[in-house]
Amino acid sequence: MNCMGVNLLAVLVAAVASMMVGFLWYSPLLFATPWTVLMGYNPNDKAQMDAMRKGAGKLYAISFLCSLVAAFVLGRIIHVATIHTVLHGAKIGAGVWRDSWPRSS
Repeated sequence: MNCMGVNLLAVLVAAVASMMVGFLWYSPLLFATPWTVLMGYNPNDKAQMDAMRKGAGKLYAISFLCSLVAAFVLGRIIHVATIHTVLHGAKIGAGVWRDSWPRSS
């Protein structure tokens, strides 16, 4: 399953893996409580937490769509640059990631 030289199954797997890492990162097991406090929510306020969770589905869907687009674009860059080794692919991925950082003036 290829589209413009990009393996669509690999794009799907990358997007799902990105979501799984996000779910783990923001789970109670790791950083859910500090993130909640830093975002201005009170973890002990049930009504506030329920309101936050109410809109989470739409945000998860948007995040998944963005992960799909990012994985596809990175796959396309790797295809166009004719990268055939894991090391060169990692270098391209790291370069794209670095260039996505905000620039300070």
